Amino acid sequence: AQPIFSQFIHIEDQDIYYRFRKQLLETGERQACELRMVKKDGPVFWAQLEATVAQGPANDSFRQCRAEAGQADEPVIRVVMSDIAAEHRLKEANLLLESSRYAESIVETVREPLLVLDADLKIISANRSFYRSFQVAPAETIGSFIYDLGNGQWNIPSLRELLETILPQKTTFDDYEVEHDFAAIGRRTMLLNARQIQRVLGKERIILLAIEDITELKLKEANNLLEQMVEERTKQLRRESEAPPAEGTDTILLVDDDPHVLSALNHCLRNTGHEVLTADGGIQALEIMETTKIKVIVSDEQMEGMSGSELLAEVRQRSPHTLRILLTGHATLEMSMRAVNEGGVYRFLTKPWNNALLRLALSAATEKYNLEAEKRRLQDALRQSEIHYWTVVEFSPHAVVVHRNLTIIYANPAAIRMFGAASLKDLAGSSLLDRIHLDDRRAVLSRVQKMNLEGMNAPMSEQKYLRLDGTIITVEVQGTPILYEGLPAIHAAIHDITDRKCAEKALQLLHNGLEHLVAERTEELRRTNEELTTEITAHKLTEEALTAQSRELEETNTALHVMLRHREEDLQQTEQKIVANLQKLVLPYITELKQLRLSPDQSNRVEIIDANLQHVISPFLQNLSTRYSTFTPREIQVANLIMEGKTSKEIAVLVNSAYRSIDFHRNNIRKKLGLHGKVTNLRTFLLTLSY
Repeated sequence: AQPIFSQFIHIEDQDIYYRFRKQLLETGERQACELRMVKKDGPVFWAQLEATVAQGPANDSFRQCRAEAGQADEPVIRVVMSDIAAEHRLKEANLLLESSRYAESIVETVREPLLVLDADLKIISANRSFYRSFQVAPAETIGSFIYDLGNGQWNIPSLRELLETILPQKTTFDDYEVEHDFAAIGRRTMLLNARQIQRVLGKERIILLAIEDITELKLKEANNLLEQMVEERTKQLRRESEAPPAEGTDTILLVDDDPHVLSALNHCLRNTGHEVLTADGGIQALEIMETTKIKVIVSDEQMEGMSGSELLAEVRQRSPHTLRILLTGHATLEMSMRAVNEGGVYRFLTKPWNNALLRLALSAATEKYNLEAEKRRLQDALRQSEIHYWTVVEFSPHAVVVHRNLTIIYANPAAIRMFGAASLKDLAGSSLLDRIHLDDRRAVLSRVQKMNLEGMNAPMSEQKYLRLDGTIITVEVQGTPILYEGLPAIHAAIHDITDRKCAEKALQLLHNGLEHLVAERTEELRRTNEELTTEITAHKLTEEALTAQSRELEETNTALHVMLRHREEDLQQTEQKIVANLQKLVLPYITELKQLRLSPDQSNRVEIIDANLQHVISPFLQNLSTRYSTFTPREIQVANLIMEGKTSKEIAVLVNSAYRSIDFHRNNIRKKLGLHGKVTNLRTFLLTLSY
């Protein structure tokens, strides 16, 4: 049968107890274990068991009793039980505190803002990054409905859909992008990730919401795209500027109404690498220029229909970049002035000409044309590059100011907003020193003078600026000398870090407050630890007292065992005296009565008295009563007569009972002696018990 003691062991710790008991019985050495016990009225408590196998008289007596009762032979186990509930509560409290600190440290070290919500979407906790990023305080955050946080700035329709519709169905969502205008920090793009978690010690669920601000990343991607476009355009322009001019593209148009002159000029320019076209008059020359790009035109002055000066004046209107040369043999001052003023003549050549000088003049003219064309192309590329650059500046989220000698000449929209101005007119023409805090003006003047002298960039520095309304802001500034509208200026890139500074101060205050709370909590735990230590000490003292009491009880038990042995010896002596007295004082008279003439009934009575006295002085009744305590008095009387050799009828007469009753008692005696169904003689078996 299951030991009664195990009924008080918690069902989940039964295996621990049986392993503990098995090891104790196998080794015989002292064993100890900790397990949960159940009180009679139901409460559970932790206990420490220390057990040993009992030795000495107590163990022998117990084993003898079990043997007489027909039960299995097992040793006596002495168990000392100590209540260690307080010690376990301390351990659990320390483990919970350590786990809580570990979890909080993980959450606090995460850079992204984190929120923990309950099933009703109320905030259970938030990390420092959340308070810093969204400029809210713990007092107004913990316990608040998420949609009411920060004057309702989190009441975002897309967030409601996520938390109330999508999350209950999927339990998670990742990288959900939300764009919203926040009251404290402006328009931001957030990336949301959420997990629905089931608590271990309860059925309620909690929601872990991670928020990543990707606004700067989005702006950086836009800036990178613009910079990439500018860089690609710059490379394209650089490739175009470095490409050599294509050969055979220097086209020269010769105009003269004398075919011999045209032939001579054409012959002179042969093998020079120029493409030479000819026209016999002004009209034909203009028609050719409609379809062909002409770099240099050489025209005779005196021609029928349209003079050379008139033709060059018309060419100046239609193709102002074409270089114009006048060839004449009758040059006058009036004609020369008209050619220069109206036709913009590049050079005069006279007839007759020197072939070498003519070729040299035309080569110089085509080279000049090519250089001016390249200059125009580079200027156009520079203008395009500047347009791209200033487009980036206009859309930059960071403030940019261009000043010359500390006079503001340009400010982008971000700078206008930073200074609290309505438009560029409020800043243009004003001194930048008026916008710099008095404490930093001397340092700024020194930096500007150094940049103007050395033409080098100034490193990033932290300064305090003044808005138009007098508000002080903290900024980071980096200066670069540039040319603006063709004149030296300084390009100042300004990053407003006021919010970051305020957040750092708030974070420091929060840190100090947390340190104070931690110190208070640590002191509270220290006091609790001291109280638990005192309680444990008291339990140990009680345990020691119980151990001492157990030793005293063991000693008392040994003394009682000795007293019991002495008592048994006294009983044996008393029995011996009683037997001796009966044999000397009673039995002789019984013998004399038997010798007298008695009636049959009297004889039977004397025989009964004699038999009973014999049994009193014999060990039979003592053994029978001790080993078979379940016999009734009548069964003991019947067993005594059976042992004397009486039949059932004789016994019925002697005890004045029915014959069937005697048979009934005989059967009960055989059952109780374990002889039922066996052929063993009852009288023989009873006689063996008397020896």
